[in-house]
Amino acid sequence: MLNNFFGTLQGWLWLQGFVVLGHWLLSVGATRLALAGCGLKVLASACFCLQPMTGIDGFRAGAGFWWSNLVGILFFHSGNTLSVVDFAMSPPPGVDKKEGWLYPGNLPVTGMWFYWFATWVLIPANFLATEWGGDGASWVDGNGAVVQGLQYAGAVLLLGGSLVYGVWCDALNLRRW
Repeated sequence: MLNNFFGTLQGWLWLQGFVVLGHWLLSVGATRLALAGCGLKVLASACFCLQPMTGIDGFRAGAGFWWSNLVGILFFHSGNTLSVVDFAMSPPPGVDKKEGWLYPGNLPVTGMWFYWFATWVLIPANFLATEWGGDGASWVDGNGAVVQGLQYAGAVLLLGGSLVYGVWCDALNLRRW
């Protein structure tokens, strides 16, 4: 039950974050592709809320909807893909393609590539661990080494992307704290 509570909380926080991002993108006149990518991430966040919320309600003995995490990661990856394409077609201010990936102006693009690779790794983890139809067996044991390895790799890549964005916006400047 506690697991589902925190799962719902994280999905809700992601949902709020992407709604705020959408508002910011509108206010700065972002491209339609950027807005579409953000919209897909809003949908993904809503899907990430469904499984734990329905688990709290006791659906499937606390397991919740079987499909929502898989659909969520597909929406999230699609949104990241649109963001990567948008950055290639309309680079954000400060980007210098002649500089390296860690050049300060290139960090938003670098962070998005981390997220894109992370969702590429999380898609097979979800496909393999999904209990198809809600009562079927997953393709492999969700607690097995393959799925867990993919999930940890995806988590590390998401963390890496978040750290890149943290450096870019100076959130990791410990002298301020």
